[in-house]
This record gives sequence, C-alpha cells and structure tokens, in this order.
Amino acid sequence: MQDTPSEPLTVLECLLLPQGQSALETAATLVPTEDKFLQHFQMLRRQFDDLLAKAALGMAILRTRGATKFTHAGHMYFEKTALEQASSEAVATYRARRYADIPRVADWCASIGGDTIALQQVTNVVAIDSDPYRLRCAELNSAVYPRHGGVEFLNEDLFQLSPAKYIFVDPSRRSGSKRTVKGEEYQPKLSEIVTFAAQSQGLGIKVAPAIPWVELEQYREAEIEMISLHGELKETMLWFHDLKSANLRATVLPGPHHLEAEQAEDAPVTSEIHEYLYDPDPAIVRSQLVGNLANQLDGEQFHPAIAYFTSNECRPTPFATVFRVIAHFPYHLKRLRAWLREHNVGRVTIMKRGSKLDANELMPQLKLSGTAHYWLFLTQTEISQHIIVGDLLHRGLESVQ
Repeated sequence: MQDTPSEPLTVLECLLLPQGQSALETAATLVPTEDKFLQHFQMLRRQFDDLLAKAALGMAILRTRGATKFTHAGHMYFEKTALEQASSEAVATYRARRYADIPRVADWCASIGGDTIALQQVTNVVAIDSDPYRLRCAELNSAVYPRHGGVEFLNEDLFQLSPAKYIFVDPSRRSGSKRTVKGEEYQPKLSEIVTFAAQSQGLGIKVAPAIPWVELEQYREAEIEMISLHGELKETMLWFHDLKSANLRATVLPGPHHLEAEQAEDAPVTSEIHEYLYDPDPAIVRSQLVGNLANQLDGEQFHPAIAYFTSNECRPTPFATVFRVIAHFPYHLKRLRAWLREHNVGRVTIMKRGSKLDANELMPQLKLSGTAHYWLFLTQTEISQHIIVGDLLHRGLESVQ
C-alpha cells in the first residue's frame, strides 16, 4: 500500500475520503486507548496505510475524549491541545446567548470551532484562526451542528484584519508547550487583544479560571464573570462595552443561575459556628462573592479569609451546598477519633479550607469502623484549627431541581 502524506492538513483531508472514513469507522469499533495504541495500530494496518491507520486511531481516541464536551464528538475532528482548551458545549452555548441579538460576530482564535458551533446557532459568525489545520476542523465541526445564520471561515492573522463590531475571543493559554494562567503569556496576549479591540462595540474574552486577580484588576471596566458547571469551576469571562451587564457575576450551570454584584461585600464575622454550614460553589468563591451570598442568606463567616459561612437558618440555594452541623471542636486527633468511634462513623468525606492538616495523612489515622457517614471540614476559625462534622442536607443545584 502507498503511504499518505504526513502533513497534518493533508492527512486530515485523506480521512475525509471514503478510505479514510472507513478507517475511522473501523478504528472506532476497536474503542482504542493510548495504552493500547500499538496493539490496535497493528490490527488496523492490516487494512489501511500506516499513516492513515495512525491518523484514524488518533482521531478515534480524541473523539472519545471529546464526548465529555461535545454531544456530536463521534462525527467531529480534533487536535489534542485544542480539544483540551475547548469549552464544553454547555458552557459555550450559555455564553453564546449574549450575542443572540447581534447580527454578526467575529470568533477570534476559533481553533477547532467549539465556540463557532455555539455562536452559529444564534447569529452569523466569522471564524478566524491562523492555524489552517484547526480552522479546517472548525469548518468540518460546524457542519455537524444546526446553524441559525451563516458561517465564514478565514485563515488569517487577526491583527491583520480590521476589528469587528462584536467579538468573541479564546486566546491560546499556553506559554510554549506549557499551560499558563497569566494573561500576558497568552497567544495573543490579553492586553494586546483588549487594545486591538478597544473600538469594538462588544468584546468577550475567555481567560483561565485561575488567572491572577492582580491581572483582572487591570480590566475593571469589564464585567468579570466566573462560570461553573456541575460544581466545577470552568472559566473566567471578561465582557467589555455593550456586552457588559454587571461588575461581578458568578454563574452556576446548568441553569443558568446568577449572582451579580457591583462589588464584593464583607459578611459579619462570628466566633460561633451555628446550626448550618454553607459551602459556596467555586464560581462564588472565585468571584469573591462569598460575603455577598452570606449577606443574602443571613449568614456569618467564622473566619474572614475562609469561604465557608454559618447560619441558624437552612435556606437551599444553587450557589452553595448546605450541611447540618453535627459537632465542632478545636482539632485534636484523639478527640476526633473518640467522637467518630462514639458515633459509629465508618466513612467520612474530608473537605479542607484554611487548614494546615493534610487530609491524605489524616484519613488512615482516623481508624474508622462503623456504618455512619459524615463530612469532616478541616478549617480555621479566628481562634484555632477546627474540625466541623456535618451531615449533607442540600447539594447546590440539586436543591432547586
């Protein structure tokens, strides 16, 4: 058999031919994984060219990974790094709603098209990327999903184009081959994007969830939105100009459920731990809105720097998980073991904020034997290292479903 060319875009085009589609279908039936790649490659090369077999196996593996983010991943085309950076379909669909009343949006750094797919379902899109392979993937992936408007694909350096009126951009969050959270190490740099698009009417920029707050402070003219999905923090968004609708926003998905504020508030601090403990969603914590949520729920923090708060009222909310406080006391291993033994505790879920204790080291030291299950919070009051024993009552989003 004759080998196919090794240039990535050419290999991708070969996968689109009947022989390539057959290779993809056969590779999918093997349910390939990286640890069994060689074994499956030897099987597949009996039917197909080596490079085609390798490409089909690699794509089949990426499609399996992509299924955690995309509902139609089995028909999509990916590149490893781009797939890792891509937003999940649920988050991208939520974000695209901001552009629903806008006639045309430029999707800068479109990559493999995750955001193009979401945007095309609400408006017309121009997808722009300087990488021809990724842009071709975006074009193919776009065709798998419904379109409300038209989609145009441009293989260009965005800085060589005139800025559009409305823009979404997901810059590469890598410095060389390593991931980075620092906006000035993105490609292109965060500051370059903001400056270049300064005259736009609306600009949305996806940045890393853990981007340093000192960088976010430089863009106080923008709305800062933290987004979580199923209790996991996914990303930070900066919304400029017409797309801004608040100063600070925490968004919990599915929903969406929003907590908006003009500024972060302090909550009252108490020396007491009351009947209920609230563990805020990571979007609330990261957006610095723990105090705002505590004030809404008549809660008090037992340490101003720790993102738990306590209350004598149980008020289910999508923004926090609520526990009944069963016991609490300053940390002492013998006392903790005695309490667990006395209450027949055989399983614990350990949560930690502000504690010097190592949960992995502590677990075997507890010597559990029993049937009850409780949550152990390793934390800090203003007075001491503290243990709070809790019983789960309402788990965030589940409390409003």
